[in-house]
Amino acid sequence: MKRRLALIAAGLVLGVGMVAAAPAKHTKKAKPAPTATAGPTAAEPALDWTAWFKDGNGSFKDKVDYLYFAWFAQDARPWIEKGDSRQHFAQGAVELVSRLGPKEASDRLLKVDIAYITAKDEYGMPKWDSLKKAAHLEGTLANVMALAAKPRPWTAEDLRLAFPVFTAY
Repeated sequence: MKRRLALIAAGLVLGVGMVAAAPAKHTKKAKPAPTATAGPTAAEPALDWTAWFKDGNGSFKDKVDYLYFAWFAQDARPWIEKGDSRQHFAQGAVELVSRLGPKEASDRLLKVDIAYITAKDEYGMPKWDSLKKAAHLEGTLANVMALAAKPRPWTAEDLRLAFPVFTAY
């Protein structure tokens, strides 16, 4: 009886040790948030816009009356809230339009909505009830493309001319 208990105890100790030493097979690595890297000027470091607009975080739709852009900016939220959020929203909108929109400048109206999605389901899709509106901007494609072509850093006046209608929530 004592020998049987000793064998069972030894088996449990070995089993626990093997489980603790075995690497986890189904762990999901968290994606690190894009960070600022050394850029062209000290005033505005280069930002990883491509990472912030991928995976469905940025979208463009050509509507009949206007061009519509949406940016789910949860990944960029620390950068947006770190400084002047209105200026950061406008900079993000210019980058979104210049990367995803049509390349020919025209006087077409464009609308940009920026929102945070704070929760995703188990498949990585946004939970729409967690959507929090952050900003709404309107301007013309010609003004935004002209600003995108200008050297950085942009002034607050440059951004105001590109987006005369600006609402931060």
